[in-house]
Amino acid sequence: MRRLSILVLILALFICAAEHKEYKLGTGSETGVYFQLGKGLAGLSSNVVIKPVISEGSVENINMVLKGEFGFGIAQSDRQYQAYYGFEDWQEAGEQKSLRSICSFYPETVTLMASEASGIVSVYDLKDKRISLGEKGSGQHQNALDVLSIIGCDLSDIQPRFLSPQEASKALEDGKIDAFFYTIGHPNNLVQQITESKTKMRFIPIVGYDAEKLLMDYPYYSEADIPAGLYPEALNKESVQSIGVRATLVTSADVPNEVVKQFTKSIFENFDQLKKIHPALQDLTKEEMFQALSAPMHDGAMEYYREVDLKLE
Repeated sequence: MRRLSILVLILALFICAAEHKEYKLGTGSETGVYFQLGKGLAGLSSNVVIKPVISEGSVENINMVLKGEFGFGIAQSDRQYQAYYGFEDWQEAGEQKSLRSICSFYPETVTLMASEASGIVSVYDLKDKRISLGEKGSGQHQNALDVLSIIGCDLSDIQPRFLSPQEASKALEDGKIDAFFYTIGHPNNLVQQITESKTKMRFIPIVGYDAEKLLMDYPYYSEADIPAGLYPEALNKESVQSIGVRATLVTSADVPNEVVKQFTKSIFENFDQLKKIHPALQDLTKEEMFQALSAPMHDGAMEYYREVDLKLE
């Protein structure tokens, strides 16, 4: 009995210490869904102080987590996979085996938008066009390159631009580019603004055999779509098929188990509030929160899942 009391006291002291230590949570741009999600997660956390910070997105978040600068980070599922196995941006550094996963959130659709004036109605119309592929190092940049690869299109076949979503939307409206890639959860405010601008635009489907091959070759991709009627001013009147990844929450093996456990607990025990953070989360199920996790689950998160008997499927 005395031993149990001591353990309870130690746990209470640990939680108290965690309450006063601040853990940074890497998000994305201030106007993006990652930042809104990060602020919402910080609000749900009661036993761990979480500070959402603006960042350049998935790659920076993962790298800062691995360096110990961030306690947590939001990252696309493809970037989590690439970091853990040492591909793409981590090819030189090699496998990042200290990366750990916690859970997944909403699907992020690889969204290709083109102006009506561009004449683009298919991914096969991109050659010789002015296309923004997103900022180098961003998740959407790699998604854009993957799409180009499946249609046999090299950078030399297009006029590439490497703009942020905000820069690309203005460039599209001003007629300075023909189309741009944007990997995002829908609905999205920036996409809404683009569709309601003076420039008529359409979403370009990413479908067919080539897309199916991408789904087979890369386990972090899945089918996705942009529902009909979500953006009434767009030229598309039916749902637009595409591919997508998932927004995931990552951390490092070096972050204490109890910290991760308490943060994980706050997310799942406030599930209804979680779904209200952003419309992209409104249809989320707890079962989906274990999809597309390539890095091993953090021991602290696993401890919580076992305690509440959550099925990791």
